[in-house]
Amino acid sequence: MDINKLKISHLVWRINFRSMIYGGKGTVELSSKDYFLKCPIGVWLDEVKVKYFVNSENGRKLIREYEALNQKVESAFNLFIKGRFEEAKVVADDYIQASNRFLEFLDSLSTSDLTNFDVTLRPLQTEKIYWGPAYETSLLLIDSQHRQLVNIVNKLCDLVNESPNVHIEANLFEDLESYMVIHFSTEESMMEEIGYVGTEIQKENHRLFIKSIYNFKQRFNEKKAPLTDLIGFLVNWLNRHILEEDKQFCKAYLEKSKIFN
Repeated sequence: MDINKLKISHLVWRINFRSMIYGGKGTVELSSKDYFLKCPIGVWLDEVKVKYFVNSENGRKLIREYEALNQKVESAFNLFIKGRFEEAKVVADDYIQASNRFLEFLDSLSTSDLTNFDVTLRPLQTEKIYWGPAYETSLLLIDSQHRQLVNIVNKLCDLVNESPNVHIEANLFEDLESYMVIHFSTEESMMEEIGYVGTEIQKENHRLFIKSIYNFKQRFNEKKAPLTDLIGFLVNWLNRHILEEDKQFCKAYLEKSKIFN
């Protein structure tokens, strides 16, 4: 079983779930309801727990931890469809933190805990990120650039679905490098324009992102890193930087623009 791929699927599902909750529309397409009520790890556990996990102490603990986690998903979802958006956001944020702890526990499982899963599992497809209102900042230029990164991540997901060991295409790194130069330059100019208080922190985060991407590029060239590592890094960046840090900056920019005008 490719645990890295399972974790990536979970992280992408999680960002889609959070995007739905923060979109605050209060409606969900019927075709999407089941998708949002059970993440890929839940589907995976349903397939393996009868045959293996119930006979393993760590397996039973993993099931308990997941069931507690999924209660938060159901609670946030039910609040959302009832139109109680702010309460749903609080529960969704609590779920994200609990999910991080759950993934740490999954990482702690030994190799022997994770044997013989491939015979019980259908082929696992890495999820894709769906652009939604939660990503929108009300700054069209920034949103357009963020969508470019989402598109790059989804292309990477397509590649890893074809083969976990596929070599990344050179033009995808070129796309990432182009994105970094243009997007970070745009944001930093806008921050300096309004004297944004978090400018230096953002610049440092941008520098670390650039350094990480070049590190990934070198490791891929040396065939020392799986593609799922890069996808995981980019998904975490989307979840933390765009949905949190960039949202704060764009809100500040819009407020300052009203004052200037």
